[in-house]
Amino acid sequence: MLDAACGLGSGIAALLDRVRLAIGVDFSETALRAARGHWGDNPKIQWIQGDLEKMTWIPRSFSAVCAFGFTDWEFLRAVPEIIRPGGVFFYQGFSRRQLDLKPGLDIAWTSTPKEIRGIFPGWEELACEESSGPPWRISFAARRT
Repeated sequence: MLDAACGLGSGIAALLDRVRLAIGVDFSETALRAARGHWGDNPKIQWIQGDLEKMTWIPRSFSAVCAFGFTDWEFLRAVPEIIRPGGVFFYQGFSRRQLDLKPGLDIAWTSTPKEIRGIFPGWEELACEESSGPPWRISFAARRT
């Protein structure tokens, strides 16, 4: 599995029992140091410091990818190619409605259900919700058929 912009590894925490290897990638070495301290020397986890926008992945190499609090459109558009059939994608990020509360928020860090769904045509949608109140978030999960 791949936990994109992993921070302390919340995606890893959700799926570690179900995968052979979890890869946590974050731009921040400080975040990765904290994650290593939190997780210890778990042989099922590989930590990589890097810029997800510049990284390339082998097509269909992951059974699961998650991006929690990370809306990078170039990366999100690449996700369908790196998940194998039967694999899943989990996303949570700011809804476009969050701009009403924080006008200074970069619009590129926001999404709508329609935009996220549009990246995964033909996938089995497991969930797609917008929070019912602030902070406004989009949650999405889908399985590649």
